[in-house]
Order: sequence, then C-alpha cells, then structure tokens
Amino acid sequence: GVSFANMAVAIPLQAVALGARPAVAGGLLATGTVAIAVGALAAGVLAPRIGGGERLLGVSLVAAAFGSLSLVLTTSIVGLAGAAALVGAGVGLFWVSSQLVLGRRSGTAGSERAFLHHYAAYTLGSVAGSSLTGVFARVVGGAGLGAVDGIRLSSLLGVAATISGAVLWIPCAVRWPGESVERARLSL
Repeated sequence: GVSFANMAVAIPLQAVALGARPAVAGGLLATGTVAIAVGALAAGVLAPRIGGGERLLGVSLVAAAFGSLSLVLTTSIVGLAGAAALVGAGVGLFWVSSQLVLGRRSGTAGSERAFLHHYAAYTLGSVAGSSLTGVFARVVGGAGLGAVDGIRLSSLLGVAATISGAVLWIPCAVRWPGESVERARLSL
C-alpha cells in the first residue's frame, strides 16, 4: 500500500513541478493503472511457472521496489511513465499473488483473520504512504533541496516499504512446497 500510494501522490506532484500540464499527470497515473491490469493478467501465467503465489509475491515486491527507485532517480516525464508502469505492474502482481496465498487458507480455522489483516495492513500502508509522501516532500524540499528534489526523494518511502516487505517475505518465497516457514527461515 505504501508504494502505490506514494506513487499516486508523487507522480502528479513531480510531473507538475517539472512543468507538465495536469492532463499529463493524469496520463501518468493512467499508465500506472493500466500496468496494474497488465500485471494482474500476467500473474495468472507467471504464478505456476515460478512456483506459486509465494514466489510471485516476492517478484511483485521487487518490481514495485524498482518502480519506486525509478521514481527517485528520474527527472523526466518519460522516466515517470516507466516508473508508474513498474510500480503498477508490481501492484497487479501483488494483488493476484496475495490472493493466491490467502486463497489456499480459505475455509480453514482463522482464515478470515488472515484476509482481514491483509486488507487492513494494505489500507493502513496506503494512508501512511500518501500522508508521509507529502510530509517528506515538504520537509526535504524545505531543507534547501527544492520542491522537485523533495518530491523525487519522497519515493524513497516506497523503496523502503517494498524492500522491507521483500526481506520479510523471503522465507515464505524460498521455502520448498510443504516446508514450514520457520524451517525455511532457519535454512537461510
């Protein structure tokens, strides 16, 4: 949630700060939205080929991390479009992969809590991501780096969130079918 919300706030701010018209900012957000759909479609093909939802979820976090990092590094409208596409693809992959993981638990004791925690965490991440993006951009921009650099550097929030998520998810993504997560953590 943090990465997506960060992108949704940072891209229009950065595009307008670079001198683009508001319609271009809307087009950049649309690029991210289309990429979400493409990522979700691709997830159905990729999941069985790479070992299931757990591994696909790891791939989704890496894709979103690269997209967020691209937002930090780019200084052009074309670069913003590429970053929006990467974050969007990561989000699309994420939603399908997380549903594959959660779906396997569906109907078991406590499975409803897993769904609730998943959606609550994503929603909280979205609120935090959008709020902190504005605060970060303002504080860093006000510290003498300027508005464009403050906005650009605010995407470090998305980078940090997706890398943290990937690191926490690695034990689940690399385990062998049937192996417990605890055992996978010990083998790393």
